Amino acid sequence: MRRSPWAVILGLGLLTACADPPAAGLEADVADSAGVAVVTLHGALTHAPVVRAVPVWTHGFDPGEYEFRRILAGALVAPDSAVLADTGNGEVVSVVSGGSFVVSMPSGQGPGEALRPVAVRVADAASVWVDDDGNGRLVRLTRDGVGQVVTLQGRWDLATALRLRGVDRRGRWWMSTSAYRTAEMQGPWLWAHLVRVNPDDLTADTVGRYRQSKAEAGTGANPFRAYGTATVAGDGWVEGWAGEAEVRWLDEAGSVSRILRWTPEARYPEAADVARYEEWLDETLRRANPGSSEADVDALIARSLRDLEIDDQRPLPYFRDVFGDDADHIWIEHYDVATLPTSRLSVVRAADGWTRQVEFPTPVTVLDIRGGLILATVHDAFDVQAVTVFRVDEVGEGRGG
Repeated sequence: MRRSPWAVILGLGLLTACADPPAAGLEADVADSAGVAVVTLHGALTHAPVVRAVPVWTHGFDPGEYEFRRILAGALVAPDSAVLADTGNGEVVSVVSGGSFVVSMPSGQGPGEALRPVAVRVADAASVWVDDDGNGRLVRLTRDGVGQVVTLQGRWDLATALRLRGVDRRGRWWMSTSAYRTAEMQGPWLWAHLVRVNPDDLTADTVGRYRQSKAEAGTGANPFRAYGTATVAGDGWVEGWAGEAEVRWLDEAGSVSRILRWTPEARYPEAADVARYEEWLDETLRRANPGSSEADVDALIARSLRDLEIDDQRPLPYFRDVFGDDADHIWIEHYDVATLPTSRLSVVRAADGWTRQVEFPTPVTVLDIRGGLILATVHDAFDVQAVTVFRVDEVGEGRGG
C-alpha cells in the first residue's frame, strides 16, 4: 500500500420470457446448489453484445419546462410520465412528455408540502410513495394529489435510520439502512439491514442484511474502495459487494434464492486511474463551491489529494451499483474510477444469464427502470439538469426478457 504520489419507468409492458440463448462470447451455466439457482457467466460483462439506449423524451432543457436544481430520485408511472424528487428545490414534480409539469408537492412543512424529498417509488398503477425526509413522513401521491400521509415522528428508527427502496405487491415498504451510524460492525464487515414495513401500522420486520463495506488497513482515503449495494427486485432484494463479481437474490423472507456470478479478469489501480479520479475531484469540488475563491478551492483540493491512499495490490471494484426492474432482470452499472454519472449498464436475465450491454448516448444517472424503459438524469454543456426516458428495444420487445 502506498500514498498517491501523483498531483492530481407503471403501466408498461412487462419483459416476457423467451428462449434466446446467452449471447455468443458470454456463455452461461445454470446449476442448482442446495436449492439455490447459481448462474455463472464465463467472462466479463463487457464481453456481451452492445445494444443502444434510445432517447424517447426529455424534460428540463426547453423554455417553459421545469427548472431542476438537483434531482435525487424519481419513478416512471407511465411511458410518458414520471414523478421526480428535486431535492435542490425541495419539491416533488410530476412531468409529462411534451413539456407540461405540475408541482405535486411544493417546498414547505405544511400539509401536501415536502421539505427534503429523498425517494420516490411506485406503489401501484395509480400512485407513488414519496419519502419526505425533512418532514419525517411518507406521502402517497395519486393522480388527484396527496393521498395517504404516514408520519414517522416519534419513530426515530424509521424516520432517520431507514430509506424507502421499493414497494412490494402487498403494498408494504421495502427499506434499508441509509447511513453508517445505523449499520453494525461484525468482524471486518459493516452490515446494513433490509427491512419490510407495513404502512398501515408501521410494524417493521428485519428480513436480512448485506455487506455495506469492509474494514481496510491504513488511515488515508482509498478512492477505489468497494462498497455494498442493494436494490428491490419483485418481492425481494438483490444485493452485492463490489469487491466480488457476484450478486445474490434474497426472497421476502431474507433467504438466498439465486446467485449470479461472472468471471472478469481483475484490474488494479494504475496512474491513469488516479489521474482520472483527480480530474473528477477537481471538477466536482469546484462545482460544489461556486462562492469560494479559487485559492480556497485549490487548498481544499490539495488537502483531499494529500489524504489519498492507493492500494495498488487490491483490484478495482467489479461494479458500481445494481438496479431491479419490474421483470426478471438485474441491471448492473459498470465501475468507473470517477463516480457519477455512467454511460453503460449491463442487463442480465436472472433465469438463464442472457446478457447485453446497454450503451447510452450521453452520461446518465439512473433513477428507475420499467418495461425496457429507463428514467435517468442528464446534463447539457452548461450543466443544466434534465430527465430523459430511454428505451432499450431488444429488452423492451421481449427478446431480452
